[in-house]
Amino acid sequence: MSLNLGTLHAAVDLDTQAYNDGMNSLPGTAESAMRKVAAYSATYLSGRALFSFGKDASMEFSKMEEGANKLKYVYTEISASAKLAAKDLGDTFGLANQTATNMIANIGDLLTGFGFQQAKSLEMARQVAERGIDVASFKGLDQEQTA
Repeated sequence: MSLNLGTLHAAVDLDTQAYNDGMNSLPGTAESAMRKVAAYSATYLSGRALFSFGKDASMEFSKMEEGANKLKYVYTEISASAKLAAKDLGDTFGLANQTATNMIANIGDLLTGFGFQQAKSLEMARQVAERGIDVASFKGLDQEQTA
């Protein structure tokens, strides 16, 4: 036995406008997100570079100040001659003033510690620095590595 209940008709009407609007805004949303990521990355990298620069500048200033102070205290009686010797060393070999000052001060500190008089120590420090630079040039090293 069969029972016939009739015919059922259904009509489905899909409103795709909201879907299409959402899909159309995706490229703009992705582009906006990428711009934000790029901006945050640029900010981070710039901050990191500035911090690194500040740190390096502070360290170099500290080295420069240490060399100048050491030169002043190692050669208290002949500080003007010591400054002139460091300047001449730098000019002769094309070294930065800081490098030449550090070389003369460090070598002089060792020599005065061994009991040399300041004038003799300055003379020998200049000679030792010159020989060190000569050896570095023969070995193909950077002159600043002799400091």
